[in-house]
Amino acid sequence: RADRNAQLVLNHQRNLRDQSRAFSELASKTALFDPTDTESFGQLTDTVTKAVTIRRTSVWSFDDDGELLICRDCFDGESNGHTQGTALAKSDFQQFFELVQNGEDIRVDHAGKDSRLAELYRVYLEPLGCDSLLALPIRHHGETVGSLWFEHNGPPRRWSTEEVSFARAIANMLALRFSADRESLSARTKTGGNTDNLKDDVGKTMEATPSARTNRPSTQAAKQQPFREHANNVSVLEKARFRSFPEGPIAVDTGHDKPGADLLADTTVFLLQFADPISIVEPISVSESTTAVDLLVRHLEDLSASMGIEYMRVVGDEIICANGLDGQSNNHPHVIADLALSVQDRCTDLFARSSTPAEFRIGIHTGPAMGSLVGKSPRLYNIWGEAVRFASMMAKTGIPGGIQVSETTYRRLQSDFLFKSRGRFYLPGVGEISTYLLTGRI
Repeated sequence: RADRNAQLVLNHQRNLRDQSRAFSELASKTALFDPTDTESFGQLTDTVTKAVTIRRTSVWSFDDDGELLICRDCFDGESNGHTQGTALAKSDFQQFFELVQNGEDIRVDHAGKDSRLAELYRVYLEPLGCDSLLALPIRHHGETVGSLWFEHNGPPRRWSTEEVSFARAIANMLALRFSADRESLSARTKTGGNTDNLKDDVGKTMEATPSARTNRPSTQAAKQQPFREHANNVSVLEKARFRSFPEGPIAVDTGHDKPGADLLADTTVFLLQFADPISIVEPISVSESTTAVDLLVRHLEDLSASMGIEYMRVVGDEIICANGLDGQSNNHPHVIADLALSVQDRCTDLFARSSTPAEFRIGIHTGPAMGSLVGKSPRLYNIWGEAVRFASMMAKTGIPGGIQVSETTYRRLQSDFLFKSRGRFYLPGVGEISTYLLTGRI
């Protein structure tokens, strides 16, 4: 714990240093305040994203009527790419527009749970893989002219005071740029110059992107159309990805309104695998006829009842448990981690009593899965898919007696549990991944 606290202090100091360096670097760039320089927004979003270590940074500005919020530039740290020209209409995001135009700071660790941002989350943030949002107004002479967004994926991001202060400093810097834009536009108007070039900057950027149209939109609905098409395409791709699991197809139509299988977008799977099937069926001692696997399953049944584990199944020499099937809680990785630590202690004790090596491995992964009722009587609920497959990989490639978790699960648990880094490995059909050994709770 002392080592972890010391590391947190060092990380905090490093973050402050990186943010200070980024601000100084941006403040020294004269191009950022030149209204004719269209590339400076990209340099800003790139620098800020890397300084704060977030998924995306985006800069938005309002149109003349305040009815559209247009993305001047967005940098995605995961894909290392820039996008521009996304337009959000006030008629579609009424509550969110009111917050931004009133100059309010928006700090949410999970936008999907905030009623004010529900529509923005459903249409924009969720399809692009972001949950947490920090949005600060860009104000000029008491008027909100735009907004700076920090968007992040993974575990809920609790925006620190330092991060908010850094974002506000960047927003104030952008206010000077937007002021220069307006002064340039005003000067062109007074001298009779062409003002369409400045107004069309965003439109030209949109036309340069693959999803752009050949003709500029004439209505708000037309301006919004490319983004809606993109969101719909993302949704279709996500559904197709769910349907590509090799373990089994979606069940055939049952004649009801709902599909034959449930799509479980976020669930955590625990898989216990015994390396020596013979050792688990041998009696614990000469005086006892009870086997190790029998005692362990009883222990798991008691734990499942007390901890609210939603799924448990014994399949040969493997035991599978899962939580998060109801889609109502984000705490399922913590519940499964606590279950794994308890099972690890119980298994170690059982194998010690039988004087045999700890021939078991535990794997955990958090991700999407599918589930459905199968069989006649009694009908059993069965789950399969990515989460189950990866949990099985974690168990098979783990160490005897250890709990190996994927990087996805590690990110959800790192602030509350202790881990040892196992390293990076190549898995066929998956690629290079990082894995971690769960060792305890903080």
